[in-house]
Amino acid sequence: MTITMAAFCARVIAVAAAIPLVVFFVLSVVSETSRFADPCVSWGAQAGHLMSIGPVDRCQSVSGTSETKLGVVGRLLFVQGTSVVAAFLGLLGAYRSRPLVTLVGAILLFILSIPLMLSGLGFVVLVLAMMLVISYQFNHSAQRKAA
Repeated sequence: MTITMAAFCARVIAVAAAIPLVVFFVLSVVSETSRFADPCVSWGAQAGHLMSIGPVDRCQSVSGTSETKLGVVGRLLFVQGTSVVAAFLGLLGAYRSRPLVTLVGAILLFILSIPLMLSGLGFVVLVLAMMLVISYQFNHSAQRKAA
């Protein structure tokens, strides 16, 4: 495989790994933050919390969550923020011929996949991390051939 082809493969795989991470980030942020202004959502509800709807209320139904708005922002920053940083590092490493930067992005995704295993998303994040490792390998191979 030529240097150019290895570098191209590294970039394509990094982009393929980054796209789902960025799309999921955008969808999550829009979905979660749009509920912030909804008056029919009760944030920080505790067990036994009573909610009622009167005949003149503008809400047809009321939903509640034990999570607070601050907790949602923290979760978005931790989970989705880490995934976007990892995607950025993967792309930066692939496009700047810095394989170690791509590897750092992959390691971040490996670490992030651990708590996500309970939700089922961990496997998806693990696959995307492996894609960044493959991108790292192609990029590393291109650098070795160039030297």
